[in-house]
Amino acid sequence: MSETAPKKVLIISYFFPPCTLTASQRPEAWAKELHKHGYYPIVVSRKWERPIKVYADEGFSTSEGTDVEKADNFTVYRTPYQAKLRDKIYIKYGSERFSLLRRVLSAANLFTRNLHPKNSPFYPIYLQAREIVKNEKPEALIITGNPFNQFYFGYLLHIEFGIPWMADYRDAWTTSQINISLHKSFKLVDKFNAYYEKKWCGTAHFVSSVSEPLASKISKLVNRPYRILSNGFADDLFAKTGFPEKYKAFTVTYLGSLYTEQNIELFLEAFYQFIQKNNLQPADCKMMFPGLELMKEQKDRILSFHPELIPYLEITERLPQAEVLTIQRKSHLLLYVGWKGFEGVVPSKIFEYCASGTPVMVTPADHSEVDKIVKKAKAGKCTDTVAETLDAVQEYFDAYKKGTPVINNPESPEIQALSSSAQCKRLASYFDELIN
Repeated sequence: MSETAPKKVLIISYFFPPCTLTASQRPEAWAKELHKHGYYPIVVSRKWERPIKVYADEGFSTSEGTDVEKADNFTVYRTPYQAKLRDKIYIKYGSERFSLLRRVLSAANLFTRNLHPKNSPFYPIYLQAREIVKNEKPEALIITGNPFNQFYFGYLLHIEFGIPWMADYRDAWTTSQINISLHKSFKLVDKFNAYYEKKWCGTAHFVSSVSEPLASKISKLVNRPYRILSNGFADDLFAKTGFPEKYKAFTVTYLGSLYTEQNIELFLEAFYQFIQKNNLQPADCKMMFPGLELMKEQKDRILSFHPELIPYLEITERLPQAEVLTIQRKSHLLLYVGWKGFEGVVPSKIFEYCASGTPVMVTPADHSEVDKIVKKAKAGKCTDTVAETLDAVQEYFDAYKKGTPVINNPESPEIQALSSSAQCKRLASYFDELIN
C-alpha cells in the first residue's frame, strides 16, 4: 500500500451487495481490493432490501433516505428506489396481465430517461454522486453498466466538475450482437440510445469491457480508447465451502440465466443419449438448473425437450450464493452453453466455474473468448457436436464410476490468473492513467 494517503475514487454501480445478482460481484471486488493499490473507493448504489428470488423483487420501493456504510477500506452510499408504474403493475398482476401496457411504459421510459436525469429511475444515485464529487473531490470516476443510462451521470459530472471518468461495460449496449434478433421497435430504441451513448461516453477518458471484441466495437462507436477489464472470481469465494463430497448421483449443473440464442438442445440430446447408452435411472444421474425457475419460457423449453428426460432434471428458484457454490463443488460437471456466432460474450459465471475445481464443458463451443478462457485455464472441454459431447460426458462419467471423479486444481497459476484481485490490479493501473 502507498505510504501516502490513498486517493479517493468514485464507483457508480446500480448493483452492489446485499444484492445477490451476479452483476454485484464486479464492483464489490473493486471496493474490496483497490485499497491494496493506493485507492480508497467510494461506492454509490441503490438499496437492496429484498432477496431477489423473482424479477418482481427488484422493482419494489425501498425505504426512504440514503444509508451510509463505512467499511475498513471503502465507503458505500445506498440510495432509495421508488417503484415506477410499470413496476407496480408487474408486482400486482404478474407477467401474464397488462403486458402491452407494461411494454408501452418501458418504451416510454427508455426514451424519456435520456432527456433529463430527473426522468431516470436512478436519479437518486446521480444526486448522491454529485454531492460526493462536490464535497469529497474524488480524483476519478468509474461507472459500470448496465443500466447504461448511468453513463449519463458520468457525462454530467464531467461537464460540471471536470472529473476524469471511465465507462465500464459488463455487456455491450447498442453494439450488442445479441440485439440483432430483437423486434423492430427495440432496434428503433437502440438507434435512439446510440446517439446518447456516443454523446455521453464521448466524454469518458476511455471505455472498458470484459473482452477485446466487445471493447473494440464500443470504442469505434464512441470514438474513445478502450481497455480490457475482465470479471473474475473472488479469492475467498469458496473459502467457506471447502471441498464437500461429490453427489452420489452423477450430476451436471447449469447455473443461472438461459437465453433463446443459446443452443442448449445440443447438450440435452447428448445427455439423453448418454442416459440411454448407460441405462441410467434418475437415482443414477441428474441435471440441475439452479435459478432457472425465474425464467418460465426457458424452464418450459427445457422440460419440453424430451418427456423421458424430465425425471432427470431439477430446476429451482434462485438460491443463496453459499448453496450455489456448494452445488458447483459437489457436481461432477458444470455446463456453459456458448453464444455461438456472438463474439466476445463472457459471463461472470465462467470464472466461478473455473475456480470451483469442477470440470467445465462449453457446449456448443463459442469459438471466442469463453473457449480461450477455459482452455487457457485447463479447466475443461469445448464440444461442438452431439457425438463429441456424448464422448466427453462419458469420459467424466467413467471416472466417476471408478471413484476418481475429475477435479481441477483451483490453485494452479492458470486459474489464479482469473481472480478478481488480478483484475483489480489492472483497474488500479487504469486509475493511474486517469489521474496522471
